[in-house]
Amino acid sequence: FNTGSVSYIKTADNERFLEEAKLFLSQNKDKKLVLTGHTDNVGSPASNMQLSKERAESVKELLTESGIPAEQISVSAKGQTQPKVPNDTPEGKAANRRVSIVVSE
Repeated sequence: FNTGSVSYIKTADNERFLEEAKLFLSQNKDKKLVLTGHTDNVGSPASNMQLSKERAESVKELLTESGIPAEQISVSAKGQTQPKVPNDTPEGKAANRRVSIVVSE
């Protein structure tokens, strides 16, 4: 994601993941995806919490539009509270602007 954006950056890997997730969930109706939105440390903690929720919701919308049932997807938000790497470089900030996806029961 770019700073302040809820539109994910489309790549071939992301598109491939969407197809694989759709196939996996269609074959495993008892599984769910947990989408967790994250941000870098630019902006206030409150605005980053909201932004991270909107990022996770935007990915959920993308997945449901691709055919994954909404009931197989849950969303949470962490804002800037769980950086993957330090936010002290542009590359670090970019890595922290993400939505993590975990398969759960």
